[in-house]
Amino acid sequence: MSLCRYLLNIEWLAASDKAGHAVNETDFIVRDKSSEQQWNFNMGESLRKRNTRGEGLLERMTIYVCAPKGFPATRPPPPVLREIVEAAGGRLQTRKPHTYNENIVAISV
Repeated sequence: MSLCRYLLNIEWLAASDKAGHAVNETDFIVRDKSSEQQWNFNMGESLRKRNTRGEGLLERMTIYVCAPKGFPATRPPPPVLREIVEAAGGRLQTRKPHTYNENIVAISV
């Protein structure tokens, strides 16, 4: 999501082919109703916000991963996790923050 404008289902290709041009993407956004309900989000709204802001999903955010030394249990592995966070505009922190900041998100693995 941090690097793309839309996450589309396969029907978009068929509709675009039939129309002879790229059709409006908003009717073909991938939905996962179960996850959206469980995590209280809306995929279309998240993409809209990302596109409106013009910045990465994690811009100005620091992600602190609480894990055993060296993150041996994380999936994806630490180097890949760092790339994902940084591609979204965030920063991965491996040491416990010493001060509170509303832009720090702690994740436990």
